[in-house]
Amino acid sequence: MSNQNTFSLLNSRRKAFNTFWLPGFEFRLPIMIVALTVAFAGLAAVLGHTTYDTIVVMEAAPNGDSGFYARLIEDQVRSALVALGMVLSLYTVFVVGLWGWHTRRVMGPEVAFRRQVEALKNGDYTARVLLRDGDAFEDLANDLNELAAILGSNEKPDERQDASAPE
Repeated sequence: MSNQNTFSLLNSRRKAFNTFWLPGFEFRLPIMIVALTVAFAGLAAVLGHTTYDTIVVMEAAPNGDSGFYARLIEDQVRSALVALGMVLSLYTVFVVGLWGWHTRRVMGPEVAFRRQVEALKNGDYTARVLLRDGDAFEDLANDLNELAAILGSNEKPDERQDASAPE
């Protein structure tokens, strides 16, 4: 009994450690989001600096108009805010797209695995997990397909008929 508990404890530790390396926990997604954030923050900084430079180098007001500078600054700030809104909208679209792409890469194989397990539970050893090249868990899919083939080859023909016959 003690041996079994020790083995299960080691197995739990191994599972917890291996979970960190699953595709859902990859470092690729956070790194891509940070890189995207830095790129768009740099774009926003350039936009702000350009607006500041434009305001600083203003020429003297023609004809002594006191509201000239206020209108000019207001136009520059409004243009900068519109451009910043567009940049933030693009950033949001890119992050949501990146999130969707990553979710599809992780959740797509999960759906295929669930179908395969259901087929195996129902005795269909001919069903296979089909994943795109480069998908997460591609090696696991190959192992599961191999297991289904082994189980299918070990099944006796009369067992298949008994399982499919109505009771």
